[in-house]
Amino acid sequence: MKKGKRILFVIAVLLIFHIFITASGNAQWIQTSSGITGGDVRSFAENGNNLFAGTYLSGVYYSPDNGTTWSQTALNNTTVYSLAVKNNIVVAGTFLGGALRSSDNGNTWQQSSLSSEVVWAFGTNETYIFAGTNMGVYYSVNGGLNWSQSGLSDKNIYSLSVSGTNIFAGTNTGVYYSTNNGQNWTQTTLNNMDVYAITTNGGNVYAGTNNGVYLSTDVGQNWTLTSLNGVIIYSFTTNGSNVFAGASDGVYLSTNGGLNWTNTFSQGLEVQSLIFNVNLFAGTCCGIYTSSNNGQNWSKTTFNNVAVYSFTDNGTNLFAGTENYGVFKSTNNGTDWTQTTLNSVGIFSMASSGTTVYAGATDGVYISTDNGQNWTHTSLDFDIVFSLAIKGNYIFAGCGYAFYISSNGGQNWVTATLNEVALSLLVVGNDVYAGTYNGVFKTTDDGTTWTQTPFNDRYVLSLALSGNRIYAGTDFYGVYYTTNGGTNWTQTALNNVSAYALETSDSNIFVGTDIDGIFFSNNGGQNWFQKNQGIGIQFIMELYIYNNYIFAGTNMNSVYRRNLTEIIYVEKISNAIPGSYEMYQNYPNPFNPSTTIKFQISEFRNVSLKIYDVLGKEIATLVNEKLQPGTYQVTFDGSGFPSGVYFCRLTAGNFSSVRKMVLLK
Repeated sequence: MKKGKRILFVIAVLLIFHIFITASGNAQWIQTSSGITGGDVRSFAENGNNLFAGTYLSGVYYSPDNGTTWSQTALNNTTVYSLAVKNNIVVAGTFLGGALRSSDNGNTWQQSSLSSEVVWAFGTNETYIFAGTNMGVYYSVNGGLNWSQSGLSDKNIYSLSVSGTNIFAGTNTGVYYSTNNGQNWTQTTLNNMDVYAITTNGGNVYAGTNNGVYLSTDVGQNWTLTSLNGVIIYSFTTNGSNVFAGASDGVYLSTNGGLNWTNTFSQGLEVQSLIFNVNLFAGTCCGIYTSSNNGQNWSKTTFNNVAVYSFTDNGTNLFAGTENYGVFKSTNNGTDWTQTTLNSVGIFSMASSGTTVYAGATDGVYISTDNGQNWTHTSLDFDIVFSLAIKGNYIFAGCGYAFYISSNGGQNWVTATLNEVALSLLVVGNDVYAGTYNGVFKTTDDGTTWTQTPFNDRYVLSLALSGNRIYAGTDFYGVYYTTNGGTNWTQTALNNVSAYALETSDSNIFVGTDIDGIFFSNNGGQNWFQKNQGIGIQFIMELYIYNNYIFAGTNMNSVYRRNLTEIIYVEKISNAIPGSYEMYQNYPNPFNPSTTIKFQISEFRNVSLKIYDVLGKEIATLVNEKLQPGTYQVTFDGSGFPSGVYFCRLTAGNFSSVRKMVLLK
């Protein structure tokens, strides 16, 4: 993020506000340790102080200290929908890989006889482990090693609640009930909808559906829709008389048996899993959140609650510059972050050249040549550095009092003739562009002389290049572009926001704003779409693309990331509202290397479109967001995958469809 006087004022105000609301004790949620930040958490299990988290694509994580720190187990390359612990044995339910078990906290895993099913849910009692699968309910009497089918088969079992010999099963056709460990089952009167979550508390049974929570006080004979309705319920957990529901828009709490519900979660994220173990834990698409007092107040951790102003990478490592805590480094695409030895200053800008990393700080420029282990303070050590750019042997630094240039790797600096505060910098071929309080300036001779372009009446907070277009993000007036090196400028359709961050990928443009989150355009700025699913409306201070992820640096909420393919590949080809849901066969099929997948949805729904290999491993997510009714098409590029059979699965509300695809090289 590149900022000047007004931006620093805004940051100061936000910091004061953040301190105030933290001290006030209002309900707030803070992400837990950076070891699992950004992970899509689908399930939890606990064994004393040991916690286990099942994630999308990344397997199982383990915490030995009740969620303070997390590490990835040996089961690390698959999607885990469900977890359970019985007699110190952990069982993990996967997608089309059945159930695996571990007796050593995840160091090693053993495949069970349940080996090809989707395992959506687990439940346990003194004798059995029960597994809810896409083929009904199975049970095991030897710690999940061998499995037998119960009397409930040929149904999708999304959820289980076990109490003694009594079992409730949430299915794709409502709730079923067994009183004899699953030998016999009775369908309850809730019999016409998907039930994604189910739990019991006292004499009450709670069923989570795509229309909220249903309650039964007579063992499922009668059901009443509670006041929590109109949202999708993914998970439940309880603590005494408190019932928590993980929903499509946060966590709800009922303290009076489901009569009233309060949303205690303000992040705008889907909460796919919940567990109570000393503290309350919520698993979301973007990591784990925790509360120590039933969701009323929330504890802080280190990296997850700082403002992130800047990013860069040196090929093997990703670096993030923060407001007060210096530079953090990730070696695994942002999954884990560690603080470097540059740890006590604000970092407003970053750049890299080869393996050398430059950090623009509140007190000048720092350099590291060893992946952030050591940093050297250059002779530019007296001014705040809002922007950095590298062109060949030259380093350009936009500072608070002057503009500086180094031609020898930062050892020495000279003052340039640009008498402006450069809030942003962009190198295009032999030219360098500077965004200032007075528009855009340009140099063609490495900073010796500067020319003001006709774009001279806006604060230019950010700059980015896409093809032959240079985009400029402004304060209050949105995004402009030029196609002729700055001679003429045109305002895009995004014209009423403050564009603090710009990033491009081919012809795709991403914009980070202060009060509207993230916008995306795939047609040169003619049309824009908000892309805030999983991040909510936050102050986006920086955007950065690295290894097919887009990273968003936020104010006071650290780093979020999203796979680029989830954003850029979906195209709406018709606004007409279809009469039904449908996914068409991909064309061409067989294909090499790319194919088009078309689908239609008839209602506003969260839509998921994912690709799996023949072993059931999830290899790509093409769509994962809420879409308006209409017809869409997505391109899948298989150039990075071997020839073979693949499956495409579309999920939208209650609708699900799978198509077989053949990649033939």
